[in-house]
Amino acid sequence: MIRVSRRHFLAAGLAGAAALSFPSFLRFPRGDKLRLGVIGVGNRGADNLAGVEHEHIAALCDVDANFLNGAAKRHPDAKLYRDWRHMLAEQKLDGVVISTPDHTHAAPTLWALRRKIPVYLEKPLTHTVAECRAVMAAAAVAAVATQMGTQIHAGENYHAVVDLLRAGAIGKITRVTAWVGTDWSATGTPAASSVPANLNYDLWLGPEAEVPFSAAYHPAAWRRYWHFGGGGLADMACHWLDLAWWALELGSPHSISAAGPLPDAAGAPAWTRCEWRVHGRESEVTVLWHGGSDRPTPRLRAISCDDFDNGILFEGDKGMLVADYGRYRVLPEAVSKNIVIPAPHVPRSPGHHKEWLEAIRTGAVTSCPFSYSGKLTEAVLLANVAFRTQRTLAWDAVAGRCRDDDEANALLSRPVRSGWRE
Repeated sequence: MIRVSRRHFLAAGLAGAAALSFPSFLRFPRGDKLRLGVIGVGNRGADNLAGVEHEHIAALCDVDANFLNGAAKRHPDAKLYRDWRHMLAEQKLDGVVISTPDHTHAAPTLWALRRKIPVYLEKPLTHTVAECRAVMAAAAVAAVATQMGTQIHAGENYHAVVDLLRAGAIGKITRVTAWVGTDWSATGTPAASSVPANLNYDLWLGPEAEVPFSAAYHPAAWRRYWHFGGGGLADMACHWLDLAWWALELGSPHSISAAGPLPDAAGAPAWTRCEWRVHGRESEVTVLWHGGSDRPTPRLRAISCDDFDNGILFEGDKGMLVADYGRYRVLPEAVSKNIVIPAPHVPRSPGHHKEWLEAIRTGAVTSCPFSYSGKLTEAVLLANVAFRTQRTLAWDAVAGRCRDDDEANALLSRPVRSGWRE
């Protein structure tokens, strides 16, 4: 089972946050199936359901009847719900899997954690920075198994890259650059339309302020709009920057900036160029992001890496390493030829979902607990705030606020509709 280092937990101020109590050994003998509830069973939710369906799926919940009925055909014994509040109130669960749109991540997660129910939650952890901090705090108190759904984290390639970087294969690293072509952009508020019969739109909105329904929102394009998502950055950065935050043991950034097209009040941008300055294991690291159409083509061609459609480049004082989900390359050739592949140091994963399930049973720590993945999510969300304000943010991680920036601080949270706050 993969364990995030104790040093990282101390740096995060949440040492032992994911530690589980000894009675878990007594409650879950190896042969017993866990009683799980799944909130959101379409799209990513269907994939996550498939990842845990060998356990006992006791309850399924989705605001879209088509998704819910489709999942029910595979799990006819599960009790069906449209409202997760009813499911969590009625069911006695050993864990809950949440794969809803970003704006409805925090509410069910907090409800579950405050009742000590383990949570597997899709990335990004939350929709706002304030929610992210609330979820991390609740997880620290609950001391149950948590895992953010960055599934590629469990892959062998990511583990091998972390081993190489921590072994000093390219020396001291001070600069990391990621480029991802995903475009979840929009301009203006989309036209209102009739709510389809299969969708309970009030429940879909959840805690978000009420706005007219648009066919542009459901089932997936909600990511294009600030009300519900954070564009390509919020969608993909937790996957690609995970490798940097993990390998270099990065904490909270102290400076965040972001450029792009003129900000739109409703929709996310077609491209972003972001920069975080953050203290790492050995030194301060500058992390750069080129998103959407902002591909750093000249730089990639100069180092013969233009064949990486998406990727992340680590620059050290002895060489460079570029990686994507399934491969890596050490540069230049002289360094690559002489590199010594270290013995595996980071424990390999049995699978991202299985880590969480075994953590519920045994008290182990997952590889992406909220104490770690919350820091990563917070950094990503802050870059969207920097973009929307068009300013470099001076982030005070202790206070949880931007220094001398009321406009940016106003974007760290959002109002919650009546009936959705405990």
